[in-house]
Amino acid sequence: MSEMSARAQRIADQIQREIATLIQLEASDPRIGMVSVTGVDVSNDLAHA
Repeated sequence: MSEMSARAQRIADQIQREIATLIQLEASDPRIGMVSVTGVDVSNDLAHA
């Protein structure tokens, strides 16, 4: 698979941070302990993440 463009990589990084923050702050299920979002793939046209 080809590498993401620089813009797509920046957007993937931002989505990854946002998802991690949402899980940390909004998840109220006590069964969810330490969770890591290890990566996000974004299409080069940014239509899908």
